[in-house]
Amino acid sequence: MRIRSDRLRRCIAAAILALPGAVIAVSPAHAATAGYPASAFTLTRDSLPNVVPGTSARIHFTLQGPAVSDPGPVELSLPLTGLPEGLRLVAMDAGSTACRIDHQETGRAWCSGLTFFNTGDTWIQMIVEAAPGVSRDLDWFGVPVSISVGQDVVMSRQDIATTRHAEATLTLKDLPTDEYDRETNGDPQTITGWLSGPETREQIVLELRTARSTIWRKIATVTTDEYQSFEYEYEHRINGDVRARFPGNDAFAAATSAATRLPGVQAGLIGWKATGTSKVGQTLTMTGRVVPSRRKVVLQWSDKTSGWNTVQTVESPADGAITLTWTPKAKGKYWVRAWLTGDHKAAWTYYTRVQKVS
Repeated sequence: MRIRSDRLRRCIAAAILALPGAVIAVSPAHAATAGYPASAFTLTRDSLPNVVPGTSARIHFTLQGPAVSDPGPVELSLPLTGLPEGLRLVAMDAGSTACRIDHQETGRAWCSGLTFFNTGDTWIQMIVEAAPGVSRDLDWFGVPVSISVGQDVVMSRQDIATTRHAEATLTLKDLPTDEYDRETNGDPQTITGWLSGPETREQIVLELRTARSTIWRKIATVTTDEYQSFEYEYEHRINGDVRARFPGNDAFAAATSAATRLPGVQAGLIGWKATGTSKVGQTLTMTGRVVPSRRKVVLQWSDKTSGWNTVQTVESPADGAITLTWTPKAKGKYWVRAWLTGDHKAAWTYYTRVQKVS
């Protein structure tokens, strides 16, 4: 028996598509009037389906058919009965073709007499609204959308809208991994990266994890530019890894980049000298330079009858130049040293002076 009612035909097709595993349903034996079957048309979503509660989103699709401008009387149709409460389709158009939305009587939306470019494609735009305060897990997915050409129909399931956060991707450019060079030891490194997803300027947190540590600590906050790129010049003084973190916003979920290794650093002390008399109550002055700076240096003494005694702890300035002082309180033979704290040290990480005090 030949089915003459378009509405009845679409209902039967929707019922078949609802069966487990059904993707495409219903193609009458006869072809469309223009000679192109409905199966020659493919609907693809081109934009993110995410809708922030309290706002609306324009969700774009491309309907691609044969590379002709007039493939025949093409219609697109979809049911509205599966819309989650809190989501609503408020408008739909297909280029210059007006579409109809009927939430009450038929519970469907459709676009008839679609027009196409010479390349055989046309655009479908749906405006979906999410009510304020709705759950962030509403999905209008798996919607059976039908494309008909004359009496030939094909159906596919489309993920149209969701209130979930969209995914963002954060990427860091690899840093150079050249061999250790004393001349470039600890030179500033430019950390470069980009954020994919958001189209607005966003804040990115840069974090450092030192070698042999599991803790990430913040080193800077930067803002993406108009191309969603960012860079930061970091004066690194210790070995470890860096990563970038996007905290997320109303539309996009938080994202963290993979870690990238900083070039190796070997910290040390150079150019150390000691001046001053060797008398009780008089000051011994030690000067030198820390590379790379800034790092903490400890001045210690020992008379070999006990361990090392800390006299002073100083953090070197940006240029690395440092001065340490010690005033002995008793006569004797002392070993006095400037000791560089922290890990990742070179062989020249301390300076020792034997001092006789009378």
